[in-house]
Amino acid sequence: MTVRRMENPVMAYAWGSRDAIATLQGRPAATDSEAELWMGAHPAAPSRLQSSDGEPAQGLDAIIAADPLGVLGKDCLERFGPRLPFLLKVLAAAALSRSGVAPGLMPKTAPTASARARSSTSCAASAPPRSSSSGTTR
Repeated sequence: MTVRRMENPVMAYAWGSRDAIATLQGRPAATDSEAELWMGAHPAAPSRLQSSDGEPAQGLDAIIAADPLGVLGKDCLERFGPRLPFLLKVLAAAALSRSGVAPGLMPKTAPTASARARSSTSCAASAPPRSSSSGTTR
């Protein structure tokens, strides 16, 4: 397996920071807002992988399409098909505004104690037992 440097697209939205993603990447602050750093194979803005032999960088989506089994592996390919099943986003908000959030993403009120209890109970009931250091399950 060859390790290759990724070039990841930065998405510009008005709510983004001018320096957070730039600082993370070790470059000077941007002149425009940078809100999201995308890492993945999204068709709208795939990461690009640099070549070690001087060839132009290739989109991760094209690399996966050329060899889905070799890139994704059998289990992932069988479960999700010939595409990367996630998109990692690093968010860099300079200012948040409730009016700038998509409807349905912000709760109208905090969950009640009974809702929190139901949530933690259902999660705990569905979680597999964890192994302790002695090898027994809890």
